[in-house]
Amino acid sequence: QASVSPPHPLRDVLERLPETYSSVQLSAPKEEDVKKPLPIEQVELMYVDTVEELEQVARLLEAEKEIAVDLEAHNYRSFQGFCCLMQLSTRNVDIIVDVLLLRNHVGRLLGPVFADPNIVKVLHGSRSDIGWLQRDFGIYLCNLFDTGEAAKILKYGSNGLAFLLEKHCGFKADKKWQLADWRIRPLQTQAIHYARADTHFLLYCYDVLRIELSRLSKEDLADVGEALLSCPMGSSTPGICAVLEQSRKLCLSLYEKELFTPESFYDLYKRMEGKSGVLSEKQLSVFAAVYAWRDTLSRQLDESPGYILPRGQMFHIACKMPSSKRELEMCLKSKSRVLMSRVDELLYCINKATKDTSAARAVLHPVQKSTTVAQDEPAVSARDALNTFDMGMTMTFKGFQATSSSSLGSMKKRKHVRIVESTFAVESSKNIPAEPTIEKEQEEAKVVEEEEKSAEEKSKADGQPDEEEKGLQEEEEQEERQQDEDSLEKHLPHGTLDEQDFLPLPVSQLSKKRRKEDQKTSNKSNRRPSSTTNKRHKKTDSAQPQEDASPQQAAFDPDKALHKYGKAYRPAKKKDRKRGSKDKGGEFEIPTGMFNPHQGLLEGKSSSKRSAVQVRSGNRSSTYARRR
Repeated sequence: QASVSPPHPLRDVLERLPETYSSVQLSAPKEEDVKKPLPIEQVELMYVDTVEELEQVARLLEAEKEIAVDLEAHNYRSFQGFCCLMQLSTRNVDIIVDVLLLRNHVGRLLGPVFADPNIVKVLHGSRSDIGWLQRDFGIYLCNLFDTGEAAKILKYGSNGLAFLLEKHCGFKADKKWQLADWRIRPLQTQAIHYARADTHFLLYCYDVLRIELSRLSKEDLADVGEALLSCPMGSSTPGICAVLEQSRKLCLSLYEKELFTPESFYDLYKRMEGKSGVLSEKQLSVFAAVYAWRDTLSRQLDESPGYILPRGQMFHIACKMPSSKRELEMCLKSKSRVLMSRVDELLYCINKATKDTSAARAVLHPVQKSTTVAQDEPAVSARDALNTFDMGMTMTFKGFQATSSSSLGSMKKRKHVRIVESTFAVESSKNIPAEPTIEKEQEEAKVVEEEEKSAEEKSKADGQPDEEEKGLQEEEEQEERQQDEDSLEKHLPHGTLDEQDFLPLPVSQLSKKRRKEDQKTSNKSNRRPSSTTNKRHKKTDSAQPQEDASPQQAAFDPDKALHKYGKAYRPAKKKDRKRGSKDKGGEFEIPTGMFNPHQGLLEGKSSSKRSAVQVRSGNRSSTYARRR
């Protein structure tokens, strides 16, 4: 059920408000009575940051007939935003209230003043201010005069406050403070000067605008004819009545938190279409996916959507439709910390949107929406992508598991595991099969049992080994693997290197064919010395008798490992030897994750000269010396 918004607390008062307007409010002041305001420096300023001072301000405002109001808020690093300052001005004093410190007391003390129909509240562009007052303080306005609505009716060249102040007061505001961070404390002197100027001249503009509005006739107000219906009988100032009626409608508005809907992206697209261009259906689908991703992330992190990703860049991404991380980074101009840490998530949403354009199709062609179940791949929204994003080989979305064909095939080979292929939806498939019923499962189980029995009978008839013989063969293979692992420990230099750092492949994963080849080559190497060893080793080997190599050591011959596991072992050249001392041998560059066969080769040799082996693993570099 749709939620029903609560009624406006001042609805009854606002509906009877046109009947209670005073004659002074409906008439324009005389030009000779209107005096220009004093310079800002000559007017008293009250900076309120305590509860006692705020109570004093509330008593001061209750005695006034007109007050000027303005707010300074921060919404760049917050999703909803919040008020930081409140500026108030009377005919004699300017007031600045630090609402960050007095947030819990502003509504209680100033709420009755804003709701009093006998006090005119003068604001400029009050639509956002009305929502902020309701959201942060629970304050509702009554009897408002919006100078921005007056500028529209008078058809000024601009409806902004800066234009109004420069036109009537000759005051030029500093534009750099329009986007200032009003959370910073203490406030700078220039910031306070800019903030109080917004309300200091506003009551004078209120008088001047009423004079200009009083000169308009009903024929000049053809565009706002509906607003004249509430004009009291006999009123000679239809222009002022039109502004008051437009302002009264603004007071009746209620603050509503911005909600996300599947069509929210289309509203933003229609506003940008005239300036940025037209998108195709595929591009609009990418625009919708990026918009949903940005909205979800903004709410989670309490950041504004513009801080996460500006809408101009979002439109540019939709036009380019990048398919790689590098292309996406080229489309990004403002690379914030939050955005760059989640580029993979954004790229995933873009790639899914290029394949599934249902979001854009539903908006562009609402009449052609089919009621049948779509057989395309189930779409994954941006909200699901943030929760289920995974860069692994296997991904699961909405109950559908995508598995590789190789893993599915390996499971079929095991007879004791029964695979029902219809329960898995491979990502490349388009049709989703129906779930199997209980009867079909029982039938398939019987078929599997019959196939197993027939396979056992054939194996016995052909003389193939039964299960007991297979078990004995597996035990023998495990013993061989254990022997190979024990021999590996003998060749590793204990205390200096780690098995996990220098072993490229576990011995248990070596195929039988490779182990047989290693045994053959090791037998050959025992008969004659290897050709890769240098001449110095040949002399020492001929002088000292060699011990008989055990079968365990033969399986891991260093020269064979040098040839088999990579060509990264480079003996030092002659020119390299000349640079160092004569006692140093060759240097060998060993990559990370490779076994060092030269440590086993140099181990156990006796010689007066030493040889150095350079080991480079990651960021560490160390030299191990072995006597030859």
